[in-house]
Amino acid sequence: MTAETPTLQLREKTITIGTFSGFAIGILVTFINPYMQDEGYGNLQGKVGFVYGSFSVIAAIWVVFVLPEMKDRALEELDEMFAKGVSTFKFGSFQTEGLGAAIIGVERSEADGSDPVKVVHAVDVKAAKDSSV
Repeated sequence: MTAETPTLQLREKTITIGTFSGFAIGILVTFINPYMQDEGYGNLQGKVGFVYGSFSVIAAIWVVFVLPEMKDRALEELDEMFAKGVSTFKFGSFQTEGLGAAIIGVERSEADGSDPVKVVHAVDVKAAKDSSV
């Protein structure tokens, strides 16, 4: 998710923040969890699952309301939708118009066996393919 969701301008920074956050939380859990379970400190023992379960519920709510549906979308389509400010609930049904729509059209036409030139106007896809081979 970290590599595909952000725009090209933010991708490197987002991956850096995501990687650092993952390592930091991993270290916190590794060192704090024994103290939360120990009788001399937190004395949660098996109840520590409720702590992690509550974080899981919060994460699930975040996924439902913040994370957009990106199934069968090209990176260029995602960039276009973020630039247009499309709501995360409308990502699945939004019709893109730019380069991303052309890329998806070519990919789908090749999968169907139809002619990609009819899908993308003003771009001779077959000539580009033949010259690169």
